[in-house]
Amino acid sequence: MRTTPAGRRGFSLIELLVVIVLMGIIGAALTRVLLNMQRGSRAQSERVTLQGNLRAGIAFVTTELRELSAADLVAAEADRIEYRGMRATGIACAASATQITLRDALTFRYRDIVAGRDSLFIFVEADETAASDDRWVAVGVSGVGAGTCPGGNAATVITLNTGGAGYTTYTDTLPAIELEAPVRTFEHMELARYDADGRSWLGARSVSAGETIQPVLGPLSADGLRFSYRNATGNVTATLANIRRVDVMLVGETGSPVSPGYGGPTIAADSTIARIRLRNAY
Repeated sequence: MRTTPAGRRGFSLIELLVVIVLMGIIGAALTRVLLNMQRGSRAQSERVTLQGNLRAGIAFVTTELRELSAADLVAAEADRIEYRGMRATGIACAASATQITLRDALTFRYRDIVAGRDSLFIFVEADETAASDDRWVAVGVSGVGAGTCPGGNAATVITLNTGGAGYTTYTDTLPAIELEAPVRTFEHMELARYDADGRSWLGARSVSAGETIQPVLGPLSADGLRFSYRNATGNVTATLANIRRVDVMLVGETGSPVSPGYGGPTIAADSTIARIRLRNAY
């Protein structure tokens, strides 16, 4: 018969139960700590994404609108704006009734000029001593190709849409167009709130290209895109010709609910504001 050596004894049932209970308490506490760390990491990631979206969105809007003058605005509402978006600037080394030739060395493009989608503004100045007759004449673009300036330098030849709006004004003022006159190309654009899948987004489209509005970034809150239009004295105005400043607010939301550290998970929000002074705003 085997006996337990003197001085040695096993664990009692009560001691084992105490150890099991303590291990359970410690394990539950560690699990809770790990879950809180995981929720915190997920919440931080969602907030970083939210703030990145807001920075990208406000940069996109200000880039689109900062080159505008009041004459470039087509529609101005609380949650949408239509405008002539500038896409290229250049210098005309030659001008005829059907073509404008831009000097390539002095042409700066956001993207390539696209026939049918883009139009151009050409500066007309009949009298250099007076500013009252200076104006930009808008003409449609029906073709774009390579060519040369009269001096032999590389150039882009833009064929005008002779049946489009503005062509009559262009031909009437053709004698007043000077060589080396500035030219800008533009397309008719729209920025607006876009609703899809139960969320709101910053949407954009090229009206000139006949596009349907598409989400650019988000999600935003239900009223997360807000435009405010102000005149020279800083007062709100609904008259396009009087607009001198456009204030933009974006209110973004996280893509999924995050835990605030107390209570249940909720959608977090943040906002950013930009004030855009229009060109020639005096």
